[in-house]
Amino acid sequence: MVQLFLSIAAHFRRRMEQFRAIKDYADDQSGWRRDPLSHPDLATMNERELADLPFEPTRVCRC
Repeated sequence: MVQLFLSIAAHFRRRMEQFRAIKDYADDQSGWRRDPLSHPDLATMNERELADLPFEPTRVCRC
């Protein structure tokens, strides 16, 4: 009976670790939504390409 309980507890522990990993990945990927200027594509652009982007200061939120 104890072995069954430990087996179920280990299963739930693995599932919770998977959910945490998915959540952490989602947080890393959507961090640029809070700060559009930190988007990964902007880091790869040169200065000329950055200068061609439309920029509206009212849409940049420092929340």
